[in-house]
Formats: sequence, structure tokens, C-alpha cells
Amino acid sequence: MKRKIYPILIGLLSFFCFHSDAQTQLSVTSFPNAIQLFNPAYVGTEDHINVSVFNKTQWLNTTGAPSMIGVSGHIPFNYERLGAGLNLLKEETATVQSLYVNANASYKINFKNGRLSFGIRLGMLQRNENLGGLVVKDQNDVLLTNTNQLLPEVGGGFFYKQRNLYTGLSFVRSAGIYLESNARLKNYYHFIVGGSQKISERLTLQPALKLQYTGDFNPYAVLLVPLKYEELFSVGAGYGTASVVSFLASLNIDKVLGTTSNKYVLSYAYDQSLNKKTDYIGNTHELILTLKFIPSEKVDRILRRKVTVSPLFFE
Repeated sequence: MKRKIYPILIGLLSFFCFHSDAQTQLSVTSFPNAIQLFNPAYVGTEDHINVSVFNKTQWLNTTGAPSMIGVSGHIPFNYERLGAGLNLLKEETATVQSLYVNANASYKINFKNGRLSFGIRLGMLQRNENLGGLVVKDQNDVLLTNTNQLLPEVGGGFFYKQRNLYTGLSFVRSAGIYLESNARLKNYYHFIVGGSQKISERLTLQPALKLQYTGDFNPYAVLLVPLKYEELFSVGAGYGTASVVSFLASLNIDKVLGTTSNKYVLSYAYDQSLNKKTDYIGNTHELILTLKFIPSEKVDRILRRKVTVSPLFFE
């Protein structure tokens, strides 16, 4: 039975719909394509090898603008009960460079006509603050001290999905890019919910909501509403409670090229602030290339086990 998730999404967004100034860790606009970055329980849930390459740039053509690049991969094994993944990402501004390296593991059980996954994360963050490029009046200021720190990163969470619905809750204890100079650890909390609803023979609505919270900052919510045309492409829009509007598009490259059962998805997102006080959020471009390597024996293996596998994107 198809679930009506729209009241849930709208209600949650309304509850958390207030201004936020937080710059949270590893912020990705098209988060349904990058859940493994902030929820370790997601790794291994897609029942095939998944590799993603990320690039996000703010204030295009501006020297020292914030940017993020990275690669992430995860895989199921042991009859898809276990999952493992690795994230390698780098965030950079004019003065701060942060390198994240973390490993994720998950364990899945069948629960209420779906699959419930539990995950843990262990990793390290190298944070380098270089103030040499700043223009200052007093070069002898004691606060102008370069720092290079190696900090632990731990986390956990759960992820649950049925054929037309998914949700997850996770936390990561880490030091993000825009913190005070001593880079003390903070907890980052993420809650997501999303689903799939056919509205015609060829069109499918796939709304998704993410709530995120970091200590000392206001909660932040973002709602995305992509509209998918068959298995070829999707377009949509989103809104964040910091008065940020997003535009989304994705293309299944394998469908265009007529390639094998492997899937290659290119996603693009653009953010623009509607609030003059937060114009720094605007002019942000994000690209995600996702490669899904599906083994040829997958169908036979599923039939032998007599189970039904339902990937996140309901393909």
C-alpha cells in the first residue's frame, strides 16, 4: 500500500521553519544522493557497489571561496546483511582546510515489511588553519597563529526503508570547518525522511526532507521536491529555512547511452539565498556523479533467496 508522506514532510518543515545561521558539516544540497556522508547506517543498503564523486563550490570565481571535493563508496556483503563504506572529502576556504577520512559499517534486519539498518562510523579529521594570507594591520597579533590538528570522528545512526518510504536518524561527533580556532568537537544531528509517489504512468514525485542540528546553532530544515520522468531524468526545486531556494536536476547517463545494467547518474544543484543578510549562501553549485555497479548475477541471487530488494531510489 502506498504511503501518503506529504503531510508528514510539510508538518515537520513547518515545525522547524525558522531562520538558521549555522554552517553545518559537509552540507550537501542533493542529500538523497549522498546519505552515506552523514548517516553510516545507509552504507550497503542499495544492494550493489556504489561510488560517488562530489564537487561543491560557493561564490563562483571568488578567490578563497568555500569548496568541497571528495569521493565516497560503499558495498553490501554477507548476503546483504552487512555493509561497509569509506568517505574521503576535503573542505577548503581561504584560511581553513579540512580533510575527512572515515569508515562506515552497517548491519541490516528485516522489520515491518522493510529493512532496518544500524550503522557506526570511525574516522579522523585533519584541520589546518593558515592565516598567512590575511591582510592585517598588526602582524604580531597573538591570535594570528597557524594550527594543524588531527581530530577523531565518531558517529552512529539508523536507516529504515520500505518500497516507497525511507527515513533515518544519525549523529556525527566531529569538528567542522567554521569553528573557533581550538576546533572543539561538536555533535551534528541529521534526520531525513522521503518517499516515492507515482502521479502518472511516466511521472513520479520523490519528496525528501532533512533536518539538521548542531549545538550552539539553530536547527535547519530543507525540503526537496524532485519530479522524475520514467528512469531518464528528474527536475525539481527545494527550500531551506535560511531562506535558500534550490534548483535540482539529474540525468541517468546509462539510459541516454543505452549501456549495460550498471547505472551512472549525474546530479546538479544550485542554491540561491532570498535573504539579503545571508547572500553568502547564494551562487552555490554542486555536482554529484554516482556510479552503481550492479552484478549480472544479482537477479538470480535474489530469486534463490526468495526476497524482494527495494533500492532507495525505487528503481
